[in-house]
Amino acid sequence: MLDTIWASAALFAKPDIKFAIDAYERRLKILTSFDYNTTCNPPTNIYYKIIELSTKIDNLKILNNALLSAVKLLKPEQGEIIRLFYFDRMTKELITDKCAITADNYKYKKRTGLKKAAFFLDMLGITNERFITLFNEEPLLIRSCLYAFSLKEKTKHFASTRKKAAAK
Repeated sequence: MLDTIWASAALFAKPDIKFAIDAYERRLKILTSFDYNTTCNPPTNIYYKIIELSTKIDNLKILNNALLSAVKLLKPEQGEIIRLFYFDRMTKELITDKCAITADNYKYKKRTGLKKAAFFLDMLGITNERFITLFNEEPLLIRSCLYAFSLKEKTKHFASTRKKAAAK
């Protein structure tokens, strides 16, 4: 099953996937233009670049569609919290106010929503191995992974600090 940290990274990347696809499509258009092909570049190099860009575009489109489908499969409240937190980048306080829920309820719905989204992504074919293989060198997902890891470390640090304080 897809780990929640990878699902979290993918969800953080979702708002920027369209921009990455557009950028790759612009590069693809340049590579297939007449002007670029008359610059004495070896045709095999151009061909390999075209194949590489096309593959990246296809992989990002698959991930985008899988993310949208996974979020739509969630319960409405969980889907709303996931959309607001990951796609709209709203804070916990704003989400609890907007959805009129308590902080504990928010935490529970976000955690269960993330676990279910990871399960649905796995069901849709985005497994740990596939995620790592396809997006190992994708700058957008690398940044999202680093952000997701940093949030997880902050949460761990906060939880351990709280436990130490409670023990005293």
